[in-house]
Amino acid sequence: MSFSMAPILPRFGASRKPGAVQITKSQFETFWPETEGRRIEKTRWTGELPDGLQFELDVFEGDLAPLVTVEVEFSSLELAEAFRPPSWFGRELTSDKRYKNKVLAVSGLPQE
Repeated sequence: MSFSMAPILPRFGASRKPGAVQITKSQFETFWPETEGRRIEKTRWTGELPDGLQFELDVFEGDLAPLVTVEVEFSSLELAEAFRPPSWFGRELTSDKRYKNKVLAVSGLPQE
């Protein structure tokens, strides 16, 4: 079993700094109780699009069900801007702060 922690880092539009870092079981057990009431439960699936890009599909559980999001990371802003998502991706959420993990953990599902 491995443990990771995703620090909250500044994010600017479609670009961001890498998130999760590996931590020890002892570190996990130290930090975990501090997250009570602010946890996100989700199953992450990964796959490849026809053009070779990798995607991550998150299926949220618990209080955030039935939310499902999909994410693709790009090596440049130009590639991100040129990307045309498949129709099954749904609406674009990149700039919608209500769907950031920190906000979801604290505030729950956005009211549409």
